[in-house]
Amino acid sequence: MDQKKRVAILVAGMHRSGTSAVTRILSLVGCDLPKNLMTGDVANEFNEKGFWEPQSIADLNDEILASAGSAWDDWRVFDSGWYASPIAEEFRERARAVLREEFGSSRLFVLKDPRICRLLKFWIEAIEGVGATPCIVSPVRSVTASSRSVTAWLSRAI
Repeated sequence: MDQKKRVAILVAGMHRSGTSAVTRILSLVGCDLPKNLMTGDVANEFNEKGFWEPQSIADLNDEILASAGSAWDDWRVFDSGWYASPIAEEFRERARAVLREEFGSSRLFVLKDPRICRLLKFWIEAIEGVGATPCIVSPVRSVTASSRSVTAWLSRAI
């Protein structure tokens, strides 16, 4: 890999689709994880090995989705008009600041938050804005296994 080139691996998949496992594998083969992992990002009843995502990005994604009248569990298509809104640029600036905080000058890093799959265009632009080339990895997990996992997760969370 060119020493001057920065690459960001974006793990894009919904909750319980295997994003945590893929992110951990990528970190074990050389991708830098965020500096500030989600509090409690260790083994627990919902994810035995950890989630491997920064709280700052999860929070920012929730704010972005709310600003567009959406949420992480909204099944509707994200409003594409939001990308041209004045608030979108404010969020892009915040995203670039969070990326610099979490990854510094890392040449190869992995970014994961299940909400990213709803905001992929936004994160591609933000990553390009910090001088990195985005590469997307999307885990593939059986729909049946994912749905069972979500059902179990929701039943324990309630």
